[in-house]
Amino acid sequence: YIPTTSSAVTRAADVASIEGNKFAKTNLLKYSERFDNAAWTKSNAAVTPNNTVAPDGTQSADLLYSTTTGVANTSRNIGGVSSTPYTASVYLKSAGFTWAFVYGAQGNVKAYFNLITGVIGTVDAGATAAISSAGNGWYKCSVTQTVTYRFFAVGLADADGSNTSTSSGTSGIYIWGAQLEAGTFPTSIIPTTSSAVTRAADVSTSALGVDSWYN
Repeated sequence: YIPTTSSAVTRAADVASIEGNKFAKTNLLKYSERFDNAAWTKSNAAVTPNNTVAPDGTQSADLLYSTTTGVANTSRNIGGVSSTPYTASVYLKSAGFTWAFVYGAQGNVKAYFNLITGVIGTVDAGATAAISSAGNGWYKCSVTQTVTYRFFAVGLADADGSNTSTSSGTSGIYIWGAQLEAGTFPTSIIPTTSSAVTRAADVSTSALGVDSWYN
């Protein structure tokens, strides 16, 4: 509706921007939903594939659990880059463990996440962290850091700030949808298999041609 008085009125086209996928993004992590794959290095840990229902409703989330008391995680090394902000993100759910950690893309700082209460614990200097509920006990956990080397890891912790986890059978965490991307915030998941995948910027135009939405 365009109000008028004594003359016709022209309104400029409406343009709205929604933060998220308005720019092309690349997920650098191969096998983003298959942590049992050999591309992922396991340290004092093992993975049971497709162990529970993932946030997207498919039976595709894996169980990560400690095999030996110590530092237990699964990780990927990507390689060097000029000093650039990167965000590492992954969906996590408790499978007996309350605390999990995610390393920032540099691999020298990390953040801890409480998978029962959905709060952020200790965050190392040089990084920022975020957590949001994805429903059914799942949380999307992310760590952002300016890096010169790209690395990703997710692991188990006995407590906030702890570097170790006590092995107790298959008690651990569920993991799904790992992503490492350039930028200062996480975007929606870009599934990968044997190679990195780039998603084009999302653009849609209304049938009338007057509204452009970028998301």
